[in-house]
Amino acid sequence: MRFLPAQYACAAVPLVVSGCMTCLVSAIATVRAVPMASFWDTWPLSWLLSWAVAYPVMLAMLPLARRLIAAITLPPAEQ
Repeated sequence: MRFLPAQYACAAVPLVVSGCMTCLVSAIATVRAVPMASFWDTWPLSWLLSWAVAYPVMLAMLPLARRLIAAITLPPAEQ
């Protein structure tokens, strides 16, 4: 069931990773901040807001992270 062209993988991977990451982190923060009775009233909006921030940040930071990792790791032939 593949439907996304491969050229969009560079944007789709950060979308999925940031979605999973913000889901977990916002759920933990919401559980700690509000009573469990109001969790479902508070968490979905918190998740969407954090995802809206995290995805563009991740897109912007990925090239920098790749350069940093390339600078501190050995190329495959030199290992």
